[in-house]
Order: sequence, then structure tokens, then C-alpha cells
Amino acid sequence: MTRLTSLFIALAALLFVSSTASASPGDVSDALAHVPSDSFAVLTADLDSVKTTAIFDKIKQTFLKEEKDAKKELAELKKATGFDPWRDVHAAVLAFPPEFLKNDDNFVAVIRADVDEAKVLAYMKSKGGKVEQKQSKSGGNYYLLGDRKKGAMAFRGKLVFVAGAQVIERALASRTAPAPLRRVLGKFEKSDIGLAIRAIPELTKKLKKEDPMLADAKDLAAGLDLAAGGLALEAVASFSNTSTPKKIADLANDGLKKGQADKSVKEMGFDTLLGKIKVEARGTKLEGNASLTKSEVDRVMKTLEKLLF
Repeated sequence: MTRLTSLFIALAALLFVSSTASASPGDVSDALAHVPSDSFAVLTADLDSVKTTAIFDKIKQTFLKEEKDAKKELAELKKATGFDPWRDVHAAVLAFPPEFLKNDDNFVAVIRADVDEAKVLAYMKSKGGKVEQKQSKSGGNYYLLGDRKKGAMAFRGKLVFVAGAQVIERALASRTAPAPLRRVLGKFEKSDIGLAIRAIPELTKKLKKEDPMLADAKDLAAGLDLAAGGLALEAVASFSNTSTPKKIADLANDGLKKGQADKSVKEMGFDTLLGKIKVEARGTKLEGNASLTKSEVDRVMKTLEKLLF
């Protein structure tokens, strides 16, 4: 697979940084319908909303500044196909079936985008990309990508699928979002960026190795909203008991308190920002939230830009 083909796939998943005509451009409901039923996690993004924010613009400009080759390749892609990822991608859902825990090729990205299937495929082939057409069991075609054929892509109306070859058929066949996962996602489905995770046995086993307390987790939901240049983050985790949320809340608040008192944190002006993070245990739930104004977000972005670039 050429670097450009890899870039196209990566961007499709990265822009989280449908076939029904009733869905509005930034709505994720139709993409959610193609999440495999056994998925343990889902990430949603209303990119039409996200793309209007100063945060997104800053990330985009930094990416184009640092990744000069990518900027050139994206320009070539646009010229040849008319597809501009920054403009033409409207919404995205990233799903994680159980197979992902053993092999991270096995994710599913469902993206609503304005894209010409024939032009994109022709362009990938012209750049040396390996593309093998396959017939889907649920109808229509999909394409295996690369020499190892571990990746796959499909087009269904306004929906573009990018997934592991082992799981794409399940995504194409799905017509209804998994009820347990959508129930966890709840109100955060309407957030600019939403996240839901269910603790299936395979995941619990991995979490337990990281920290025994995490083995008590049942699910996690979170939402990030970007408005007026600021941001608001809210998260809720459920546990099988009341003691674990309290322990985690105490540890988090102690860490925040120490962070606020740290000299280097104060020099960067982050002490007041840490004070805006709230963590609280409520029975079997652990709740957290934070909100930043536009000026506070600008300060964070400038600091991170200095540290990273």
C-alpha cells in the first residue's frame, strides 16, 4: 500500500482530531446503525460542528504546517478526485469489536462524506495501491486493501466504510445500533464528540492488569462539546460497587490539588485550569466535568504547540 493510500485511511479515522437521505450532514445516527452488534466501544463525531471551531482550525493549520508531504498529497488527491477531507467529511463513527483487543487492525470507521467512489479507487490504483474487489454477503461490493489485505473499504451512498478485513462484513450487514452500547452513550450521542465503552470480559481482563480497581468498571460514557471557542467535557463511569468510585475520586482530587500547587504548573498558568476540573463519586457512579473559555483554550493550545513543536 502506498503512503497516500495509508494517509487516506488514516485521515478517515483521524478526523474524529450514511445511506439514508433523512440524516442531516453532521448527524451520526445512520453511521451508528452500522456498528457491529458485539462492539464494546464507539466514538462519534459531528464533524460539521467540530469544523466550525477555532480548536479544529488550529489543529488543521498545525497539521498542514508540520506535515508538508501530507499537505502536498492531499492537494493531489483533491485535484484528481475532487475529494477534500477537510471540507467533504461531515460525520464519523469509530467502533471497536472484540477482535480489536487482539489486533488493532480490526476497527470499523463509518464516515459520511461527499466522495466519488470510482475516482477515489482509480486514484489509489494510480498511486500503486493494491485494491481487490469482493462481493459482500449483504449485497454490494467492498475492497480489500494493501498487499496483506488486512484493511478494507466500502461505499454505500454517502457512507464510506474503512475497517479491518475480518470485521467489515459485520459492519455492512448491520442495520441497527447495538442497544446496550447506545444506551451507555445516551445523551452524548448529540455531543460534538461522544464516547461509550462497555466492559466486556476481554476488556476487563486487560484493565485488571493495568489497575485492579478498574476491574470493577461496568461502562463509561463521555461527551466533548466545542462552542464559542471554548470547550465542555463531561464523563460518567459506572462500577459494580460504591467503594471504587470513591477511591478513584479521592485519588483524582488529591492529584489535582497537588498539581495546582506545583511550581511548573503555576508558571504555565495551568493551576487555575486544573481548578476547573471536577470529579465526584455518586453511589456506584464516578462523574467528572470541566469547562474552559475561549481564552483558556487558546492558552492551552499555545502552550502545547510550544511543547510539541
